[in-house]
Amino acid sequence: MPSKILIALQGQNVLQSSLSLDYLLLNSAYPFLQVHKFNTFTISPPSVLKTVEHDLGYYPFTMVFSQLVKEDGSVTDEYYQHNWDILLVNEIFGRTDILKNTIEIRVGGPVDAARDVQGFYYIFKNKMRNS
Repeated sequence: MPSKILIALQGQNVLQSSLSLDYLLLNSAYPFLQVHKFNTFTISPPSVLKTVEHDLGYYPFTMVFSQLVKEDGSVTDEYYQHNWDILLVNEIFGRTDILKNTIEIRVGGPVDAARDVQGFYYIFKNKMRNS
């Protein structure tokens, strides 16, 4: 009989056969992401680019969040998942390019020259599909 690892939320019994996946923190019978690297970043003007090396040799699955730059150039206090853009009169963008050994985090547009954009990222050991 194959073994699996179960970790339940506090107050739940993993031995209960009817326990829903909603009450499990981990069930090794299902795939999960392995974190390779994570950190915070700052993009300071005039730069629009932060390059992060991962040296995996393939296109990994990533998650990047940054502060949103508004159309007037101000930076919000909230964090948004990357790949946002506002294409009105001015082009403002937050984009992540995933490469075989690096990721390139870009935030650009007509922004206030005194602003810094803060963010954080996760690079997982899992390959992106079809890469």
